[in-house]
Amino acid sequence: MSWVKNRNTTKEEDRAYCLIGIFDVQMNHMYGEGEDKVFERLQEEINKHNSYLVNLQFTDLNLDKKRIEDAKGGLFADAYCWVLDSPDFQQWRD
Repeated sequence: MSWVKNRNTTKEEDRAYCLIGIFDVQMNHMYGEGEDKVFERLQEEINKHNSYLVNLQFTDLNLDKKRIEDAKGGLFADAYCWVLDSPDFQQWRD
């Protein structure tokens, strides 16, 4: 935002529009809405984009497994055996 503070543009909205790529957001150009409104929309898009990134954070699978085991009472021993005993699997294997 400080980069654009002293930037001179032909149209006032362009001061915000030139930041779209820097912040990696998408928004429509709506000339005539005014600088305050376009910066408000830009901030909303940045916030939306950041919230999506937070939701995409990777998790530690070991911690997830531990959490599920603690919440659900552990793993069911030999739960996979039914697959190996299945006639369909045995036919495919053979």
